Amino acid sequence: MQKIDYREILTSAFWSTWRNKFLWLFGFFVFLGSLLENLSINQNILSKNDTPLLLFDATEKQSLLFPIILFIFFTYTLRNLSTASIIRGLRNPALYKQKKALEIIKEMFHYFGRLVWLDFFLGTGLLVVFFLLSLPVTSLFSLKATTFAISSLTLASLIFASLLFLAFFLRKYSYLFIILGDLNFKNALEFSYDLFKKNTKASLLMLAIATFALICAIGILFLLLALLFLIILPIIINTHSPILSGVTLFLIMLGLILITFGLSLFNVFLQAVWLDFFSQISMEKISEEKLTPIAIVEDEVSIPETV
Repeated sequence: MQKIDYREILTSAFWSTWRNKFLWLFGFFVFLGSLLENLSINQNILSKNDTPLLLFDATEKQSLLFPIILFIFFTYTLRNLSTASIIRGLRNPALYKQKKALEIIKEMFHYFGRLVWLDFFLGTGLLVVFFLLSLPVTSLFSLKATTFAISSLTLASLIFASLLFLAFFLRKYSYLFIILGDLNFKNALEFSYDLFKKNTKASLLMLAIATFALICAIGILFLLLALLFLIILPIIINTHSPILSGVTLFLIMLGLILITFGLSLFNVFLQAVWLDFFSQISMEKISEEKLTPIAIVEDEVSIPETV
């Protein structure tokens, strides 16, 4: 089995991110879409829990349900189309560098329906499994069979955690199969499962490395923010004039810009990492196992004819 050079993957992803600056805008869109989607979902949860009871009555909450759902779908669409744009742009930067951002996003609608079906299938499957696993646990707790209930809860948690990891990789690889290979979501899922099954350890290690890289990136951002604050803090303390509010506002704005810019670039970097890793394990599968559900040719992923 060919050894995967993770250091080379990270290095190549870094330079791909740095060279293809036109993708930074799509990285920002991914960041913005994820941020707004999480905010809207959290707001919806708060509304269901009657937290903003003093602001809205029941009728007003129902009238806000459709706009909230519409907003969530908009942010989901923005995030997915931008992710697809980054993947296509990384695969063929010479072509997509010449196109306008809006033109690229419009082109990505070609894959959007299949991405939605993929997320719906995986999300629904996880919800069904969660419901089925929770039934015996809740039943045992209701019967006050504490020992059996805790054992069942532990087992159910392990099963569901394993399925979450599986769903993560199925989604990650299926996105790449759909966007690069133009597959339907059913075939993409089948090939993704086959690819993950034969590269489970490598995939888990790549996830650990990517997670560590994310932690490092967030740590560096907060370190820069702390240094920035320490530099400006003496100025704020020693300033007794209206300029204090201006300096404080400048500090806040600069920090927000720094976080947004850093995470936007990291979104591009992360897609480049997974794309390089996907290319390596796919080609390894062809050369070592001589099973060819996919073949990477030049800058595309194509599906060979079945004999």
